[in-house]
Amino acid sequence: MLRFLGPEWIAAFNEAALLVDLAAPPADAGLSVQDGGCATAIIAGDGSGTSVTVTVGGGRLAITGGATPEAGVTVRVGWNDARCLLAGAWVPTAALAAGRAQIRGDLGVLRACGLALETLQPHLAGVWAETEDRAPAPDTSGGPGVKS
Repeated sequence: MLRFLGPEWIAAFNEAALLVDLAAPPADAGLSVQDGGCATAIIAGDGSGTSVTVTVGGGRLAITGGATPEAGVTVRVGWNDARCLLAGAWVPTAALAAGRAQIRGDLGVLRACGLALETLQPHLAGVWAETEDRAPAPDTSGGPGVKS
């Protein structure tokens, strides 16, 4: 079994994601993502300070270990919210309203990464099946959020 956000999990995720061509950013995407490149740093609160960076660019998405200062947005969340985010099932407004998330930076970047992650999910079933706790259920905590 793969440990969520461990090196083997990241490698399996990237291997599956490499096979998927992502669409260009939508017409209403912010200026910071119009060129098709953006990065979101995710700091997962599992007690270990685990962090990853999700980068979207050139029609591809990849995850690297560690947070990068060049990320357009940084998201600090608990472990399950990190899993929901990477499973394309996270509702940021609900997480913010419930006090489960801190977001700093460009929300347009977060939205672009969220849309790319959502697009990838059908191709990541094998990765989630091999993950210790499987993919999380979508965030159903309520709130007037738009999935991102």
